[in-house]
This record gives sequence, structure tokens and C-alpha cells, in this order.
Amino acid sequence: MSKITTVRIVVLALMLTLPGFSSAQEPAPAPKPVVRAASPPEEMERLDFLVGTWLNSAVFLDRDGNEVGRFDAATDLPGGADGNTIAPALGGWILEASAGSPYGRTWYRYEPLRGVYMLAAADFQGNFDVLTGEFVGDELVFTEIAPKPHRDGGTIMWRWTYYDIEPDAFYLRQAYSRDGGKSWVLTNRQTNRRRADSV
Repeated sequence: MSKITTVRIVVLALMLTLPGFSSAQEPAPAPKPVVRAASPPEEMERLDFLVGTWLNSAVFLDRDGNEVGRFDAATDLPGGADGNTIAPALGGWILEASAGSPYGRTWYRYEPLRGVYMLAAADFQGNFDVLTGEFVGDELVFTEIAPKPHRDGGTIMWRWTYYDIEPDAFYLRQAYSRDGGKSWVLTNRQTNRRRADSV
């Protein structure tokens, strides 16, 4: 074998080991599938009344329904005059409240597989509540999924009821149960009014 032929064989062998080189035409790699975001369910539109920036005030009650305190975010909370903004997130699959708040956040969504609305709320004291909801007439009622341990012993669960829903206002009652939902104690009534420059 001549020296030239030997060199050609060695060069060809080296070329065959190079990435991307093949003596035969290789098929082009299959294109990667395009992941498209799914559209949120139509039921999310029923939560549109929540979207906007709201000024919150509340009246707190004792077990007998007597007023024991008042709260006005505009005067009692640093930055409260700016209001609480509730806006769509994740392509409209959820609504997020107080995205930048150091005090707490709330998330709303519709769960198509279960056919219920969901609410999750977390605050700076370590509380985390998950509730399921449905519209009962003109009210949106969320109830905690299951009782959870209470720091004073026993259990507690929460119910949030959105009512008197108007274009520029909605109201919220919060009640708790210490007997697994057999009876409820109203603890506060909240008023949320749309900030004038909020749409």
C-alpha cells in the first residue's frame, strides 16, 4: 500500500469520528414541540369583579356580634392609601392579590377538574389557608377544605363570603368555626371600594 493511500485512509477515519460528520445523509432532527399556553376556563370571568385596586376597611366583632374594633387601610396601614391590587397572573389562570405586600397575599382560581373555585391566603404570621368556593345566588362563598389545628387547642376553619358585589365595591364577611363547620362565628365585615383611578 502506498504512503499516499495510507494517509487518505487515516484522514477518512479521523473525519468519521468528528461530531456531525457522516458518510451517509442523516435525517434532520425532529422539531421540538411548541408548548402553547392553554386558555383559562370561562368560569374565571365570574371573578372579574375582583380585578382592580381596592381601598379596604373593616369592622371587627366579638362572639356576640358586638363591635370591638375598626380598621381602615388608608390610615392604619403603611402604604394602605395606595390600595390592594388584584390582577390576573399566569396567563389569566389565577388572580393574585397584594403581589408586593409584606403583610399577606391571596390567590384565586377556578379548578376545572373539581368544578370549584379555589382561594389560598398566606400572611406574615405564618398562616396559610386553602378554601374551596362556589356561587350561591349572588354571593361567592369559600369554605376551608378541612379543619386545622388552632394554637389555643382544638381546630379552626374559615369561611369567606363575598356579597353585595357592585362595579365599584364588594363586601366580605369572614367567619370561623371551632366545631368542624357545624356552627359559624362572624368575626369581621369588610368593605372594599375601588380606587378612583382604578379600572
